[in-house]
Amino acid sequence: MPSTPRDTRFSVSVTDYPAQELIGMKIRTTMETCQDDCPKLWRETFIRWIEQLYPEGNCPSWGVSTAYDAATGSFDYWALIKAPEGQGIPKELGSFTLPAGLYAECPLTSVAEIHTAYHFLYSRWLPSQTIYIGLEDAACFEYCPPDFLQTGHLSVCIPVVRR
Repeated sequence: MPSTPRDTRFSVSVTDYPAQELIGMKIRTTMETCQDDCPKLWRETFIRWIEQLYPEGNCPSWGVSTAYDAATGSFDYWALIKAPEGQGIPKELGSFTLPAGLYAECPLTSVAEIHTAYHFLYSRWLPSQTIYIGLEDAACFEYCPPDFLQTGHLSVCIPVVRR
C-alpha cells in the first residue's frame, strides 16, 4: 500500500515479507557510531565471506538491526546472507531468522541515504500513519538485492502492523 510521505525524496510501500533463514556476523554498536561501525563490518570482514560463499557475486544481503537498548542507544547489527544450498554453515558465522511480517519499505539509490531514510521513516512517515503503527522491539533491516553491487539500489524496511 503506497503512502504519500511529506518528504518527496522517499517513497514508502508496505510489503508482507516471508521469514528468511540467514547466516552472518554480528556486532554491538550505538546510534552514535553505527554509521562507521556497520560499513566497516561489511568492508573489512563480511565481504570476504560473501566472496567465498558466492564467488559469482550477485547474492542478496541484509543488514539487520535488533536488540535496541534505548537507555544506551546501542543495538545489535547483523551483516547477513542466505546460506548457499548444499554447503555447511561456517563455524565463524551465526544464524539469524528474519521474522515474517509487514514492513514499511523505502527504496534507496545509495547507501549514503540509509541514515536519512531511517530517520524519515521513524520520525515523519510513522507519525503520519492512520493505518500502520511501528513495532519498536522488532528488527528493522536494509535489503540489498542481487544486483546491488552493479546498481547501488537497496531498501530500508521497518516492521509495522495494522492499527
